[in-house]
Amino acid sequence: MQKFDIRALVLGGMFVSLTILLTYVLLCTQPLFTLPLALCPIALYGAMYGPWKGALVGAAANLIGTAVLGLSIFFPGFTLSDFCTGWIYGYFFSQKEANRLEGSLETFPFSNSINSSGIKYLMVGDFL
Repeated sequence: MQKFDIRALVLGGMFVSLTILLTYVLLCTQPLFTLPLALCPIALYGAMYGPWKGALVGAAANLIGTAVLGLSIFFPGFTLSDFCTGWIYGYFFSQKEANRLEGSLETFPFSNSINSSGIKYLMVGDFL
């Protein structure tokens, strides 16, 4: 069992609020693509505190952002996607000590496919 850490809890709240801000308020959309800025705080927190805490921050950001801002209906697939993103970045980056580049090359294709619009739209069923 891990020790309770006030710093991790406070930073978790800050990263959740930063993720909500980058997801819903500062969304950078262009005609051909959407730049996923919300991935950065979830990935950074997962790398700093491990996979399970990173996963909880990703899921909490999605749940709170949907509940507070309510731009769309709640869909559990998006929450699962953010949970997996935090867990994957936490697993590959928090355990690597010597070679961070190797972890990024392992993690990027899978997390990019989770966060790409194709997977999320396939889960909803509105691909076109």
